[in-house]
Amino acid sequence: MSRPRARQLVIIVAGGALWAACGSRPVDRSPVGVVKRLIVAAQDRDTRALYALLGPATQARLKASAGRATALAGGSPKRQPHEMLSPAWRSGALADWTPKTFKLLKKTAQTAVVEIRGEKKGQRAELTLVKTAGRWRVEFGQPPLPGRSPPAPGPSPR
Repeated sequence: MSRPRARQLVIIVAGGALWAACGSRPVDRSPVGVVKRLIVAAQDRDTRALYALLGPATQARLKASAGRATALAGGSPKRQPHEMLSPAWRSGALADWTPKTFKLLKKTAQTAVVEIRGEKKGQRAELTLVKTAGRWRVEFGQPPLPGRSPPAPGPSPR
């Protein structure tokens, strides 16, 4: 390889590396960053990415649901926990508002609360996050059973 050609190759490789470094953004691992990634995963209908951002209690409920779904199907096909997130999307049940602003309301060493607001008054939600294995993950409360009221806040009975 000639010297000018080798120099061109070095410049191209260095330029590509620089472009890749400038083009990629560091992942925001803060509670607000995790909530934003969760919303993007939901909007993209990426159930694997969505599941990865969920806390251990929420993942455990989804694993149990996947086990029940597999059992009801006679063991085949084996359902995966992330698949338990998709039926609502397949039915077209999407949120009727788009998150616009995010605010960290509370943060301790192990928990955080992030507020999400839409454009219109009343479009507001709070998500609770837990820190597990050094990473923030979103925990959703257990949904009420059909025909039953949600449990009152406070310590859960044992």
